[in-house]
Amino acid sequence: MVVEANIFNFIKYLEKQEGYVTSDSLSRLFHLSPKTVLNRIDQYNELLKSYDIYISKLPRKGIKLELNNEENINTFFEDNYVYFMTPDQRRDYIIMKLLMSSCPISNDEFQDELFVSYSTLQNDLVYVRDLLKKNNLYLSNIRKKGYEIKGEEKNIRQYFSQFVSKKTEIMSFFSIDSEIRIKKDLFYIIN
Repeated sequence: MVVEANIFNFIKYLEKQEGYVTSDSLSRLFHLSPKTVLNRIDQYNELLKSYDIYISKLPRKGIKLELNNEENINTFFEDNYVYFMTPDQRRDYIIMKLLMSSCPISNDEFQDELFVSYSTLQNDLVYVRDLLKKNNLYLSNIRKKGYEIKGEEKNIRQYFSQFVSKKTEIMSFFSIDSEIRIKKDLFYIIN
């Protein structure tokens, strides 16, 4: 089952509540109908059962997150973190990965890392292409190899510097080694 971003917000909200929450209040909060909220809970419970987490629904009482062990929820979030990327975070990830890579990155590699369909990736790449164009760069698709960012070296470095300074939260998606390399590159660019 593919994990959607909404489950992350849904569980985090329920985790902070002391008691039961009505489906009406959840429907207003998440902009869903009360019936959709109840249907989603069934879907979420199917996914959560392997983590020993359950969202209970009691008539005339409401909805509540049932946890036997607080660590289980942390494990769930860690195991499924990449699934919780918003479209903007996915696009930022794509840009950062392209900026950091010395060789082209294939559709398959992006799809495997981001757990998205081909069409979702293509939509994200259209957005990335438009954003790069505004910065005098372009997204090159090298046949049977993948994508890479092309443009004048100074434009690539300048964009890299601006991008990293604006998008520091994207660092959490990369390893410590990558983060150190990014910081060194950024220091070199600035100085």
